[in-house]
Amino acid sequence: MAEKNHKCPNCGAKIDKLDASCPYCGYINVEGAEKKYMDELEEVRSKLDVVDDEAREDYAKGLGSIVRVIVVAVVIMICVISLILITYSNVRSKKADADLHSGEDILQEMTWKKENYPKFDKMYEDHDYEGLYETVENARIEKYSVYDWQHYDFYEAYCYYIYAKEHCETIDKQGWTENRGGLLVYECLVCIFEIGDGKRGLDDDELKRLEPYYSEIEDIVTNKLMISKESYEEVRNAVCDEYGNVSLDACDAYAKEHLSEFR
Repeated sequence: MAEKNHKCPNCGAKIDKLDASCPYCGYINVEGAEKKYMDELEEVRSKLDVVDDEAREDYAKGLGSIVRVIVVAVVIMICVISLILITYSNVRSKKADADLHSGEDILQEMTWKKENYPKFDKMYEDHDYEGLYETVENARIEKYSVYDWQHYDFYEAYCYYIYAKEHCETIDKQGWTENRGGLLVYECLVCIFEIGDGKRGLDDDELKRLEPYYSEIEDIVTNKLMISKESYEEVRNAVCDEYGNVSLDACDAYAKEHLSEFR
């Protein structure tokens, strides 16, 4: 078996440098493709031995011209396909939430998760949510995906509480603007109308852990946004879409209309 010591330029997998294409992603390996073509060409030439000398000479001349045209066409085609694949890969990479990972990147991320997810679990069990917030945000800065952590939905819910508190502090120092008002309305009402109503899929333990923080959110809604519990249904109709999800645009519109009432 040939030693796979060549690296695919597209996905990073180890392949035989004489493979015509990467067996994992299908990317064309130019060196291997050329070798395969030349081997097949040599096989065709060897069959000329069964033709008599004169016919073989005429046939070889004609074949030689055709072969040269085919070789040039194949090389051009390989270059064009390679360019298309590289361009497509780059465009998709820019549009995606994360870069396309090579095999080494994926292995590194899996190793990182194996080492760090138990730490996340420990902070969750110890109610160290501030430490959890700082640790997860640092992981995001380092471009690690944490969406598959078992308590990520809880973490996201806690983040809305953090964001709302930060915006309250900013408003207390710098005053209200339509943008700050819209963001605060959105963050608070996501907590009440989505997370509090069970639309985010949190289990009973996660919801219980959030109760003291959401009591603070209710205070913000009542005392800063001047939304009473009796008016929740009216506000819900104003800011939620047909699926019951809070719309940021609708919250911006609500804040613009009621900004003078906020405290």
